[in-house]
Amino acid sequence: MKRILSIAIKVLINLAIILLVLLIPPLVYDYLINTKFGHNYPMIGGITYPLYISYLTLKLKNFRAKFIILHIIIVFISYILSIVFLDNIKNNYAQGLILPLTMLVVLYPLGMSYFFKKRGDILLSATCRISCLVALPFGIALTLLTLFSLSRSAMGGMRW
Repeated sequence: MKRILSIAIKVLINLAIILLVLLIPPLVYDYLINTKFGHNYPMIGGITYPLYISYLTLKLKNFRAKFIILHIIIVFISYILSIVFLDNIKNNYAQGLILPLTMLVVLYPLGMSYFFKKRGDILLSATCRISCLVALPFGIALTLLTLFSLSRSAMGGMRW
C-alpha cells in the first residue's frame, strides 16, 4: 500500500509539472500580448523549461552535481531576466547596473563557501567553490553574448 501511494504521488507530481510546462507559456504570452509591451516576448514559451529541468536535477543522487547544475540553471535564468529588463528599462544608470548584478549571481557561492568554511563544513565549502568555477566561464560567456547583442542591435541600420 505504501509503495502504491509513493508511486501515485510521483505520477501526480510529474503530471502537475508537465501541465505547468504546457499551460503557463500560452497564458503568460496571452497576458503579455494584451499589455503595453506588446509583442516583445516571442520566446516566452521557454519560461517553464527551467522548472522541469530543475525538478529532474533534484532527482540526482550526487549532491555536488545537483548543486552545480542548479547553480548553472539559476545563472541562465538571471541572464534571461536581465535581457528582459534591459529591453524595458529606459534609465541608462539602471541599465548599466543590470549586467554586473547578474554577474554577482555567478559569484554568490563564494560567499556561501566562506560561510560554510567558518561553520566547519568543508564538503559544502568545496562544493560552492567548484560550482563557482564551473559557472564562471558560463556567466562570462553569457555576459559577452549579451554585450555583443546590445552592441549589434544599436547598429541595426548600418549595412557595409
